[in-house]
Amino acid sequence: MDVSGVSASGGIVQRSEFEYEVCFKCHSGLSDRSITRPIRRLATLSSLREKFGPSAVSFHPVEVVGRNPDVPSLLAPWNETSLVSCMDCHGNDSDVRTGPARIHAPHGSKYRYLLVRRYETGDLISESEQVYALCYKCHDRLNLLSDQTFTLHNKHIVVQRTPCSVCHDSHGVSRSEGTPLHNAHLINFDVTVVRPDPVTGRQEYVSEGYRKGTCFLSCHGEAHSPHSY
Repeated sequence: MDVSGVSASGGIVQRSEFEYEVCFKCHSGLSDRSITRPIRRLATLSSLREKFGPSAVSFHPVEVVGRNPDVPSLLAPWNETSLVSCMDCHGNDSDVRTGPARIHAPHGSKYRYLLVRRYETGDLISESEQVYALCYKCHDRLNLLSDQTFTLHNKHIVVQRTPCSVCHDSHGVSRSEGTPLHNAHLINFDVTVVRPDPVTGRQEYVSEGYRKGTCFLSCHGEAHSPHSY
């Protein structure tokens, strides 16, 4: 495309080859405009270039294919080898690529965070197809709520009304602020909801292999000291 950008390595490019290179002009750590933190998290780095980079500990696959080979909730045609673009999530809410005007722009949405579909991040919101429409664009709602990959998805999202964003950082977690042990699966807690465990003082998730993990935390008045699944 005939517009300058910032490459995945952080260099200036005169003609961008990838969509994300244009986005990185303002969201790569090279500009104050990259500092946007709508959710207070344990890992607070705002540079999307580092969050999406191949060295990041977990990420949505914008620059490279994702690390996780086991994502059964994905809706076709998405699969574990798919790449997503920035404007798969951010864009015009009216219909970014198929409408009569074929509008495809990242800064024209009625939804918060310039998203193409609704994505609520406030705590204690009743789950519905509309409330997390952005997530359900790519992930099968029935798969998630029937606990096929995480045995407590339904309890957290439906029963306890905990939004997806409380546990998952949708962009990713960079290598400089996270580890594969504590930040797999986009885990990066919203600290306004998730507090330290009153018994151990810890505030963390620990990955323990295939579909297994342990949490040390306090959430909605329930202490995990720890809780394993």
